[in-house]
Amino acid sequence: MGVSVIIPAYGHCPYLPALLQALLDGTVRPDEIIVSHTGPDDPTDAVAAISDSVTVLHQAERLLGGGARNRGAAVATAEWLAFVDADVRPRRDWLQRLLDTVRDGPQRFAIGSVGCATSGGYWGMCNWMCEFNEQAPWCPAGQQTGGASCNMICRADDFQAAGRFPEEFQPGEDTVLFAQLRALGREQWFAPDATVDHHNVPGLKSFLRHQVRLGFHSALVRQRIPLRGSILVRVWPLALLAWVPRLALLARRLGPAGPGWWLRGLVFAPGLVLGGWFWTVGFVRRTTGATAA
Repeated sequence: MGVSVIIPAYGHCPYLPALLQALLDGTVRPDEIIVSHTGPDDPTDAVAAISDSVTVLHQAERLLGGGARNRGAAVATAEWLAFVDADVRPRRDWLQRLLDTVRDGPQRFAIGSVGCATSGGYWGMCNWMCEFNEQAPWCPAGQQTGGASCNMICRADDFQAAGRFPEEFQPGEDTVLFAQLRALGREQWFAPDATVDHHNVPGLKSFLRHQVRLGFHSALVRQRIPLRGSILVRVWPLALLAWVPRLALLARRLGPAGPGWWLRGLVFAPGLVLGGWFWTVGFVRRTTGATAA
């Protein structure tokens, strides 16, 4: 099973060297690694110093994440496409675990879990818990409809048939692609033991801005495809309460993590509630017709 690993990247990428080294040192080495980079700070020379087997696609004009991934996929040659982001660090058996998962289901694509490489302090952890709680390493294996494009694998043929990543979303492009893959009859499977660790961004301002953006694009995605909670974007006053089920889901997903995480959840509760409110601000903005977040 040949695998191309595709890494979208923008601007200065301080974690890219460690990411590439982790891929090269993994229990399964990819057939090819493609860095699809846009913006300033062309990493071509820095990447060449690590390995001459890594392909760098660079352009000065910025592409959003979906466009950068699509550009990498367009030149990939392997049967399978695996995607990771430039701000994560895969664990040594990451690719092996993803391949084991898709081997177990011939019509399957897989989403791995997201842990923490650096906490980012209180607000970085709040951001991680809000964004990746469905992909936390303690969540059970099985079918799901969530997922994150910073840790996934699918067949290259299925990727093309599903229409690739939409390029106008950032974030939310992964949710749309996953729905399109499921519409092809592919089974979406969560593999908690295929883990990448995320470098969380510190700071209250960054946290709140990101939550508004996540909420805005969550509503935008639900205006495009039917998903759980789509009624909230059709009857906009209901969108004002969107933070309630969001926080309830987060609390439920903390359960399998054990007592230690419940205690941490209490510590982080004020930040998570605040994040839920700001996520709802973005959700309501889009629901009431805003065009940008």
